[in-house]
Amino acid sequence: MGETAAWTSVILAPVWYGLVVGFWVRHPPPTGRGWRGFVCRLPWSLGLAAASALAICLLVPDALLADHADDSFFTLAPWAQLLVASLALVLAACGALAAFEAALAFSRMARSRLGRALALLGNLLLLPLAFTLALSLSPQIFYSLYRLIMPGLPDQWVVRGLFDFERLSRALALRPDSNLADLSSGIAFWSLVALTLLLHVCPPKQDP
Repeated sequence: MGETAAWTSVILAPVWYGLVVGFWVRHPPPTGRGWRGFVCRLPWSLGLAAASALAICLLVPDALLADHADDSFFTLAPWAQLLVASLALVLAACGALAAFEAALAFSRMARSRLGRALALLGNLLLLPLAFTLALSLSPQIFYSLYRLIMPGLPDQWVVRGLFDFERLSRALALRPDSNLADLSSGIAFWSLVALTLLLHVCPPKQDP
């Protein structure tokens, strides 16, 4: 049963993302400059974060959750799990919004086919560096929330380094036996890569 669920999840997750991309192409995000454009892109960033969350649920179906029973997330009360999941969704939405702004900034610098190729290359080089920095700092953010949930936890710095490429490599593998944090981080990263490629290959029309 578990193996069947695993193969089903491997099939359903890409299908789901295909639907998300199809919707994106038909309803591209606004590209306006300044704060107004920034605010108008918030629903798209939240939508991408929600799409990532559903993909995680598809990749870790109920039949596989037993393997994650010792994950700290599943030791929390339901209300605490909701808080942690909400924080993860907000961080994913912020990451999507940052990826939006970066892709739009790079694409605006392109004036030719070569320029577009260089803009895409620069964007794809910047993305893993920025994501790794955010990924390395995220444990401290979640630990601060855990301290609010469990006041007895000590006040300490849990970040191991500003560029934890070892954790990034674990996250990118999307192994079903990975912990929930690595799985969600991997899904978020590949979602941002897909977003960046889509904004460069199928750019939305620039708002006047």
